[in-house]
Amino acid sequence: MIAVRIFKKLDAAIASLPELDPLVGKFVEIVVLEESEPEATSAAVALDDEGIAPQTTPVVPPREALITPVAAPVTVVDRPPTRQRVRICGKIDRVGDNGDSFRLILSEELAVPCTWASEGVSPVIGAAGSTMAIAGTGIFDHAGILLRIDVKSASPAMPTDSRFSRIPKLGEEEPSDAPPEPVLVEAVATTAPIEPPAIPLEPPRPALSAATSFTAIFGRETEAAA
Repeated sequence: MIAVRIFKKLDAAIASLPELDPLVGKFVEIVVLEESEPEATSAAVALDDEGIAPQTTPVVPPREALITPVAAPVTVVDRPPTRQRVRICGKIDRVGDNGDSFRLILSEELAVPCTWASEGVSPVIGAAGSTMAIAGTGIFDHAGILLRIDVKSASPAMPTDSRFSRIPKLGEEEPSDAPPEPVLVEAVATTAPIEPPAIPLEPPRPALSAATSFTAIFGRETEAAA
């Protein structure tokens, strides 16, 4: 690229440079730079009959197309676990220090983590392997899965506690302490007569009177009175 600097007094106006008219009669400095012709990057334009290129209006995309869609932020809500009073029966296993933590086994595949959450000494100390019924607060996650039980009380299991040998579900009603009601069986009506039980027959006994002999009563002869 060639650059030329011209420093001279502008004596007269230049027709091709009308912007220099206010500087006539003054010394000016003109810098001339050589530029190469830009390469044609656009497609060929068809000329009309007179050899003039038609005027085209630049296509401006709509404002909506210039806006990049932004996904709405996803807010993760950390919901607290749900608490519910539960009762469960199982075998004590893996008793920790001071009985503060242990596990309640319901079967070979089911076990519930437990934590002693009451005052006093934990009743599961020394009770590993025994079956106990416990009551407390069940901690469930947002999907309703039992995470652990904060135990409030525990005692040796009774035969009636077998109905608590299950995993408590969120929202279920706690089984009642009352024993199950007896099932009433309706009596079947019959029209057949009821016969009395058979009485075994005995040989008739002799009637007692003044004329009855001692032999007839006792089966032996008696001596005559003198």
